[in-house]
Parts: sequence; structure tokens; C-alpha cells
Amino acid sequence: DYYGANSSGYVIRNGVVYRDTVRENSNNGDLAIYKDGSFKIIYEDQISAEQLVNDGVINLLAFGPALVENGE
Repeated sequence: DYYGANSSGYVIRNGVVYRDTVRENSNNGDLAIYKDGSFKIIYEDQISAEQLVNDGVINLLAFGPALVENGE
């Protein structure tokens, strides 16, 4: 997770939004981890940090690019 190396980009830990600015390279996906244990790749320029938490995201990891997306 590269959140500490960047001055922008969502930071969500344990369901709390600590930073809600879209990261500069939003082409790289973030790994969203949901309450039910499921994972999903999201793109910060397509959804707000608040909406992610409302949708059940408890942790968000910024790394990218996605290696597997939609099962492929």
C-alpha cells in the first residue's frame, strides 16, 4: 500500500475515511476490502470515498495497476 508515499489518494482504514482526495494517477486501481470479506478493484475518479464506506468498504489499499480484475 502506497498511501504514505503519496500526498493524495483515498485512505480508508477500519471504515474510517482519513483522506478523500483523488490520487494523481487515478488510472491505477485501488483494492477495496468489504465487510463481507469480498475484494473489488475501484478507481478513485469514479466513486467517492464516502460512497465506498456507505457501500461497506472497511479498508482500501492503494497500489495499482490491478493484476486481476473481473476475474481476468
